[in-house]
Amino acid sequence: MEHIHTQQQKPSHVAIMPSPGMGHLIPLVELAKQLVLHHHFLVTFIIPTDGSPMKAQKSVLEALPNSISYILLPPVSFDDLPQDVKAETLIALTVTRSLPALRDSFKVLAESTRVVALVGDLFGLDAFDVAKEFGALSYLFFPTTAMSLSLFFYLPELDERFTCEYRDLPEPVKLPGCVPIRGIDLIDPIQDRKNDAYKRILHNAKRYTSADGIMVNSFIDLEPNAFKALMEVAREGKPPVYAIGPLIQPSLDRGVDGSDKLRVEVNDNGLVGHKDIANYVRGLIDGEEGKLLRNKMNELKDAAGKALSQEGSSTKSLAEVTQIWKSHKK
Repeated sequence: MEHIHTQQQKPSHVAIMPSPGMGHLIPLVELAKQLVLHHHFLVTFIIPTDGSPMKAQKSVLEALPNSISYILLPPVSFDDLPQDVKAETLIALTVTRSLPALRDSFKVLAESTRVVALVGDLFGLDAFDVAKEFGALSYLFFPTTAMSLSLFFYLPELDERFTCEYRDLPEPVKLPGCVPIRGIDLIDPIQDRKNDAYKRILHNAKRYTSADGIMVNSFIDLEPNAFKALMEVAREGKPPVYAIGPLIQPSLDRGVDGSDKLRVEVNDNGLVGHKDIANYVRGLIDGEEGKLLRNKMNELKDAAGKALSQEGSSTKSLAEVTQIWKSHKK
């Protein structure tokens, strides 16, 4: 009884396992800062490696508050892989081949601290088995949009329904709460279904339902219909979804530039001429379309700031998650 009481008095500890690469690490670092500074957790990053230089990642990790520590797992070997293997396969294999080392590190943490949750990202779903083994909750951090998350939820069904490549689908893909999207516009890693990269992405997508919850690095006002649909499917057996973003590195926060809104018409040869580009940019700068676009970007920037304010929707969503973690009993 005394041991249980002691365990409950220890600060709640969260382990975070990012997929390899700085792009995966940065948003999770911002999440860790929130957990430490505003919710009083201890955080340990457990980082799979493949032998690539880690100087940049180490400089980021070593600049973090003392309540955030990190463990670099031993590098995995890719000597058995062909030269033309895709990046998605390498990332996925770095995680799966690091699972024994992750288990050893997690065991040490669990024996010395009160580990309540493991947070993984897109390629880290197999790590959730380790968390469950030690009685910790498993949460997926989804680094992009609610619409992208909807696609991953739908991918196993898409895989079963169609045998063709997705670029050849006769009709647009209809995701709940999202605008229809042409098969050719789906993300590149799922466009070659025979490639091992696709199979590994599909494998992880099938495991999304094993998460205890999913945190999305977006905010409700940006994608209200998509989030509404995701919250409805959560009542149908899928994990609850929490909009907690946008969590971005402060020095990189220059607002939304709207570059994904720029569309220049191609000519009869399928090319875009430099004069067309110049005219279009001039129109964006001086014309009504540019004014509307700038206004929309400013609105979104204000909405993002509001979501992250003390009473904002994303702040409240993260607080809800942390409360679940703190009250978790193994």
